[in-house]
Amino acid sequence: MNNGLNITIEIKAVELANAISQLAAAFTDRNIISTDKIVIDMASKKKAAEQAEDKEAEDKEVETKETAQQPMEPEPNEETEEKEEPITIEQVRAAFMSKNSKGNTAKLKAILKKYNVAKVTDLPKESFADVLKELEAIE
Repeated sequence: MNNGLNITIEIKAVELANAISQLAAAFTDRNIISTDKIVIDMASKKKAAEQAEDKEAEDKEVETKETAQQPMEPEPNEETEEKEEPITIEQVRAAFMSKNSKGNTAKLKAILKKYNVAKVTDLPKESFADVLKELEAIE
């Protein structure tokens, strides 16, 4: 009773594969289906599963080693976050304006002269932090 129907089953669970094999054997005894048409390659599937597990364990080990070799980054806190923000020209200009008075005019001009500029907007970005410190010192 061969009708040309081929069935291929791929099973990754060993217990399930054994159960299906037993079921196929039971049907074969009754001549309902032919076991030569059922392909269950448990050994190769088991080996593939073991290789996948080995690869996964190996990847985790490599990841653990790489993580251990990386330098620890300090946890961000408010102080470091504030220091990392760039100072803008608007902040420098506002600081100059807050210190602008008849008594401070000469001091403010001296700061600009120190950086070889005629006006606040000509100050180089690299000097903003230093300029703000100098302005803070002015009463």
